[in-house]
Amino acid sequence: MPMVQMVKESLSIPVMVLVRPRAGNFYYTAKEKELILREVEALNKINIDGVVVGALTKDKTIEVAFMKEVKKAAGKMELTFHRAFDFVKDEKLALQQIIDLDFDRILTSGLAKTALLGKNILKTLIERIGDELIIMPGSGINAGNIQQIMDYCNPREIHLSAKKSILETNNQSAFNIDYYLTDEEALKKIKKIVNSHYSDK
Repeated sequence: MPMVQMVKESLSIPVMVLVRPRAGNFYYTAKEKELILREVEALNKINIDGVVVGALTKDKTIEVAFMKEVKKAAGKMELTFHRAFDFVKDEKLALQQIIDLDFDRILTSGLAKTALLGKNILKTLIERIGDELIIMPGSGINAGNIQQIMDYCNPREIHLSAKKSILETNNQSAFNIDYYLTDEEALKKIKKIVNSHYSDK
């Protein structure tokens, strides 16, 4: 994992790595689960700070037995349950299961398409959980709406990409070469809003 190691060596902040073998649903095959466990073990060996992971059963409940295997493989790394949480059929049961698994946080949009649409559930989750678990709002958060989410939900942490698209594909391109980069100006604006929110508390 040379790229992950380079990121870790280049930053002074904690590095959390998403471990997800494919796009689509969160019901994994035996081979996919084996791959997840191997990746978590490998990340643990190079002292990554944490992993972001999650898995559901086909009836949309947390796959508790597999998550216990992930926790064992993670050792002392922090554990974040990702947005698979937004697809569970019973969020109260799922929340308690994740707490019982001793995860550190949940990345969630409040069971909605975006965090802004799910802000009511996010607020409820944050107030219900208190310091027991970090509820991290994510999905669709940007410089234009982060103030509203911060003021309404008052989260301890927040997730966003602050990205901008670079368009290079044209009629002469053999394939799509458009890509994303971090938008530094947007990130500076977001940082100012977040710092101001917490300094006022």
